Amino acid sequence: VSTQSTGPHIRFLPNLLLSPFMSAYPPVRPGFTLVKVPDQPEEEKNQDLRIYTLEEVKNSPNLCILERGVYDIVKFAKYHPGGPDILYFGGQDATVHFYMIHPATGEIPAFMSKYRVGKIESQDVDRTYRFRTKIDKEIRRRVGKELRELSPWANSLFWGKAIFLLLAMVSLEWSWIYTGPTVVKAVILGLVYALIGLNIQHDANHGAISPNHKVNRLMGYTQDLIGGSRMLWIQQHVVGHHPQTNRTEIDPDIMTSSPLMNMCIDRTPEWWHKFQHYYVLPLLHLLAFSWILLGIRDIWTMKFSGKYSINSAVREREVSLLLRIFYLFRIIILPLYLYPSLSTLGCIYLLWGVGSFYLGFFFLLSHNFEGVKTVKENPLESSRAPTRSSKKRGSKQNKDDFEDEDAEGLDWTVTQITTSSTLGGRVLGFLNGGLNYQIEHHLFPRICHVHYPLIAPIVREVCEKYGVKYNYFPSIWSNLSSTLKQVRFLGNLPSKQKSL
Repeated sequence: VSTQSTGPHIRFLPNLLLSPFMSAYPPVRPGFTLVKVPDQPEEEKNQDLRIYTLEEVKNSPNLCILERGVYDIVKFAKYHPGGPDILYFGGQDATVHFYMIHPATGEIPAFMSKYRVGKIESQDVDRTYRFRTKIDKEIRRRVGKELRELSPWANSLFWGKAIFLLLAMVSLEWSWIYTGPTVVKAVILGLVYALIGLNIQHDANHGAISPNHKVNRLMGYTQDLIGGSRMLWIQQHVVGHHPQTNRTEIDPDIMTSSPLMNMCIDRTPEWWHKFQHYYVLPLLHLLAFSWILLGIRDIWTMKFSGKYSINSAVREREVSLLLRIFYLFRIIILPLYLYPSLSTLGCIYLLWGVGSFYLGFFFLLSHNFEGVKTVKENPLESSRAPTRSSKKRGSKQNKDDFEDEDAEGLDWTVTQITTSSTLGGRVLGFLNGGLNYQIEHHLFPRICHVHYPLIAPIVREVCEKYGVKYNYFPSIWSNLSSTLKQVRFLGNLPSKQKSL
C-alpha cells in the first residue's frame, strides 16, 4: 500500500485498524464556529504552539485534546482508518477515549504531530486517570495471547444470531400491520427489539462488529429501527458513560435518572427517594416512552436528555428524524389507522413496556450493587481506586506488581473493573449480547461480545493476583438483591457521602 493512498500514518495503521475511535458522525452545533487553523510548514509545527484554554476547545468542533496537545481532527479525519466519524469528538478532551479505544498504544503516535495545532493550559488538563498500568498491561497481554488465533470482530455465531433477530423483527412487524396487533405479538416483538438492541446495535455502535466502519455504521442504525437513536445512544453511552463510568455529575447513566431516582452518592436525596427501591422496577417499563417520544426533542435540539450537547452534523440529525418517523409510522400510525381501538393502543403500550423493562432491568444491575465504586466529579479531588493487594506491604508481590501509590490519577483499568460487575455466564451472554460481562465489555469495548466468555476467566485471574475486587454474581437473583439494597442506600443517604 502506498503512502499516498493511506496518508502519513502508514506505520501506525495496524493498531488503528484494530482499534479506531468509534462510529459517530461529525458535529457542528448551531452558534459554534470552526477555529481557523493556520497552515504551517512542517518544520514549524512544533515551534511556538498556541496555548488554548479549555473553553476555546469546547467551542471549536474541529479541535480536540489528546494529553496536553490540541489537534485539528478535521484534517486528521481524512486519514483516520475509522473514517470521518472521529469528528464526533470535536470540542472535547478525547484522551480517555483514545486510550480506551486504542489500548495497544502507549502514547500519542508520532505522526499525529502533523495535526497538532497547540497545547492546553496546564491547569485545564484532566488528570483523573492514568493508563498503561501494570494490571492493564497484563490483562491486555494475556487477552491478546488468547485471541491471537481469532479475530476480535464478529464471527458466524454473531451473524447467525443477527440475521435470525432481524428476520424475526420483519416477520412480526408484517403480522403486526397485516393482521393487527395482539398481546402475544406485543410481548414477543418487545423482546425481539430488546435483543436487537443488546446483540446488534450495541456492538455495532461500539465499532466491534467489523474493522470496516461502514459496516458498523450500517448495523448501528438498527437502533433507529427499533425506536431508538444511534446518534443519541453514542452520545450517552460511548462518549459519556464508558470513559467516565460512575463519575458523579458526569456519567449520564447516573445523572439522567434524576429527579425520580437518586443514583448519585454525592447528592442529597429528596424525601421520595426513601421509597425508590420499591418503585424502581415498575418505573423501568416507562423507559421506552422517554427514549421514543422525548427522543424526538433530543434529536431536533441535538441534546441528549435535553442537556448533553451533541456535536453532530445536520445530516445525521435528518437521518435520525427520518428513521424515527419511519418507526412511528410502522408501529403506531399505520396500526391505529387500520385497527383504531383501545386494544391497539394497549398493545403498543405493552410492546414498549416489555422491551424497555427487559433492557432497563439488566442495565440497572450492571453498575448498581453493594460496594460499587464511584469517582468524584472534580479530578483533583478524586482519590485512587483500590489497587493494592491484601498481602502485607513490602512483600515481593507488592513491590513487583503494583504501581507507585504516589502516582498521579486513578488507574483507569481498575476503575472500570470496580465500577462494573459480571453476571452469570455463556448462556446469558449469548442471549443478552454480552451485557452480563460488563467488566470485560468496559475493558474491551471494541471486542465483539461473542468472545467475552473466553476472556472473562483471564480478567478474573489477573484481578485476583493484583488484589482488585472482581464483582461477580452467579445468578440474576443475587445481583438483583444487591442492586435493590444499593438503590435503597442511595435513597436514604443522611448527607453527602464521599466517592472513592
